[in-house]
Amino acid sequence: MPTPRLVAFDLDDTLAPSKSAIDPRIGELLVALAERVEVAIISGGQLEQFRVQVVDRLPSASADVLSHIHLLPTCGTQYYRIEDDEITTV
Repeated sequence: MPTPRLVAFDLDDTLAPSKSAIDPRIGELLVALAERVEVAIISGGQLEQFRVQVVDRLPSASADVLSHIHLLPTCGTQYYRIEDDEITTV
């Protein structure tokens, strides 16, 4: 079976309880997955929700690994990536 190129997750009630921060173990797993494939996280919330619930809770990782995490707030109508320790618009 070929390795997937992208793994996508819903944020609320999938990676974390609704409106809650991810568990540290989930952060570790997301970074480990981003070392292998692109990781997309989508939710109906705004970017600030992603920052508080996910980005601020990720363990330390290289900029290259973090660049493999794609953030899609407001049901995917916006698209951001983590580059050089900043969240940037794509």
